[in-house]
Amino acid sequence: MAYGKEQLRKAGDLLNRFDQGYSQKIVDMYMGPKDNPRSYTDNPVLGTAAGIGAIFGGGTPIRRPKAGSQNVQTMEDVAAVSSAVAKYGVPLAGAGLALQGLSATFGGQADTPEPNQLPLQ
Repeated sequence: MAYGKEQLRKAGDLLNRFDQGYSQKIVDMYMGPKDNPRSYTDNPVLGTAAGIGAIFGGGTPIRRPKAGSQNVQTMEDVAAVSSAVAKYGVPLAGAGLALQGLSATFGGQADTPEPNQLPLQ
């Protein structure tokens, strides 16, 4: 049984490292890398908008250390959930809609024979 738990822990650590790396790429997309930040981050309005986008738009890892205050912890949980939806939920929904569109393209009214045609079977 301990072997199975160890494998699950390793898989969870691997997924956590992937999520942290993906979140950092999203933060870099909004804010720029730490050694070369984007020029608009100095602007109070644009920098704030970029920061909010980075926090709620996918830059917050799902697993992170717990904060001290309950209000701060609640806000971090909201950021993590909205970030997970932006990172994983929206692309999955888009792929599902694309597959639905492809499946609607084939079959249906367009694939039935016209009234004066012989059946293909």
